[in-house]
Amino acid sequence: MATRRLWSGVVLVVLIAFVGVGVALLVTGGVLGLGTAVVGYGAGGLERRALEAPGVVAALGAELIAMALLVGWRVGARITIEEDDGHGPVAG
Repeated sequence: MATRRLWSGVVLVVLIAFVGVGVALLVTGGVLGLGTAVVGYGAGGLERRALEAPGVVAALGAELIAMALLVGWRVGARITIEEDDGHGPVAG
């Protein structure tokens, strides 16, 4: 039982770290995109590919957040099923 609680704690810390990194990447991509647009507007024009890199950074951040939420949901569902069953781990 103590091992399961330790494992749940480790998983929670890792998921929170993934969400934190995802949010940081999402914010960084947004700031870079906004900065690029402002500089491009001030310079008289913006190239078509100028927002590609900030878009990739923001998309990576969104993917990390989505992955962490999905994994957390699946782990939470499995733990709930195991606790409700009362017969030990579910073979799956």
